[in-house]
Amino acid sequence: MIGRSTTTAFSVSALLLCLATLAALAGCNESGGGGKVPDASDGDMLRGVVTTYRNAARQLGRPPKDYSELEAIYAPVSSNPAEYLTSKRDGEKFVVVWGLNLATAPPDTVVAYEKVGVDGKRMLVTLDGYTREASETEINELEEKAKANR
Repeated sequence: MIGRSTTTAFSVSALLLCLATLAALAGCNESGGGGKVPDASDGDMLRGVVTTYRNAARQLGRPPKDYSELEAIYAPVSSNPAEYLTSKRDGEKFVVVWGLNLATAPPDTVVAYEKVGVDGKRMLVTLDGYTREASETEINELEEKAKANR
């Protein structure tokens, strides 16, 4: 049986891997030095939310129920964990579907999405890490479907 300290170490290691992946996905500046590395896209940030949601569920033994439980996962590696839960496009915290049963939810279940989005479209992410834009009507339908997986 895995002990709590081993599980916590695994969660922190998985989070560090996720953050390193986000940095790599952001790419490097082609100027060769002195330039600013581009920020991670909202798609990358949303995929990070799914990873963090899974880590929180594993660490808590149940799905996370609020932002503080996700931010606690980021806390060991960031002085501002809320930044990982905030959209770069609209500046608002991502809306998270709390309490999902990860063991039974289908891979296309919506986990999080932008609160406002841009030009009538909001980015969303599904349990399998797929990101895309959707209309408000579609977001509402998908969130209702996701809530059935609690």
